[in-house]
Amino acid sequence: MKTTAAGGKSRLPWLVMGCLLAALACSLWMLRKHLPDAGTETLEQEPKGQEDHLAQQDQSQKSTEPTCEPEVISDCTAESQPEPPVTAPAPGERSRMPNFHGLEYQLFLPTTWRGESGQTFPVVVFLHGAGDGKFSVMNSQSLPRLLTRNQSTCFDPRHCWCLPSEYERATAKKEAPETSPDAFLDEEEDLRSPMAACDFADRFEAITVMPQGWSVGDPVGWTGERLSKVHLLTKHVLEKYHGDP
Repeated sequence: MKTTAAGGKSRLPWLVMGCLLAALACSLWMLRKHLPDAGTETLEQEPKGQEDHLAQQDQSQKSTEPTCEPEVISDCTAESQPEPPVTAPAPGERSRMPNFHGLEYQLFLPTTWRGESGQTFPVVVFLHGAGDGKFSVMNSQSLPRLLTRNQSTCFDPRHCWCLPSEYERATAKKEAPETSPDAFLDEEEDLRSPMAACDFADRFEAITVMPQGWSVGDPVGWTGERLSKVHLLTKHVLEKYHGDP
């Protein structure tokens, strides 16, 4: 049966619209009822996400820490090893260079060094000790050993040179202030030295010159004549490899 109002117009569209408005009001009421729960759930999820992020950061830091493998004992000695071959210098590597006016030497260029860039770098001159003139010996210890991505030697095949834990609390005399006539104070300090620096060659931002003053069979020391050659060599490196004077 068709229902009509006075005047003959149908009331069906108004009934449909009323039902739609009622359904919309009901939906809005239900949505408002659940909004606090949804907000609480969001707030609860944010700290969890932060915890995951912090955990990932912690794991990333742990992964960058050096892994010191057990030392392998070997009868090999650095003195018995042949000298490294002469190679072209390369960023991030220690290279034996051609003889310079009768002076053998090695050269290290920082990883960021580029010949065409014009960027300058500080220059370090490493003078070896009495028994360390042979390159195979020089490169088995101290700064020269760190200036390569592979820090292994014939007697220590580990790519990362790790010091034993007994050196963890190494101490030394404190340096005296510039106004003091003494070089050191009568007071020791903890050096807080790392047990390993596997990526030292990648982070060391200085050109390094390592001249060979003498060999084991010719322990003459750093005479004035030899130091003059080192001076000329350093000047040559400063000019050719963009050293910062």
